[in-house]
Amino acid sequence: MCDNCVASPQKRLDHEASHVFFPIKTPGISEAYLKACKRVEQPPVVPPRPEEVEHKYVHCDECGESPLVGVRHKCLDCNGE
Repeated sequence: MCDNCVASPQKRLDHEASHVFFPIKTPGISEAYLKACKRVEQPPVVPPRPEEVEHKYVHCDECGESPLVGVRHKCLDCNGE
C-alpha cells in the first residue's frame, strides 16, 4: 500500500484489521521485512516521512498508484497474497 492508503481509515477497513503493515523505505531491500515477519512487532502507525524514494515496478494494492513514491507499506500477515 502507498502512504495515503495506509493512513486512510477507510482504505484500512478494506484490509484485515488485525494485520500489521511494515514500512519499506528502500526499494529492493527485503531482509528487514522478512525479519519483521518472523517477530511481527507493531511499527508506528504513521512513520516519519523519509526522503522521497521511488519504488519502481510496484503498485499500491488498494488504489493502484504506480510507481510508489515515499514509504511503501507491506502487510506482515498476507505474505505476498
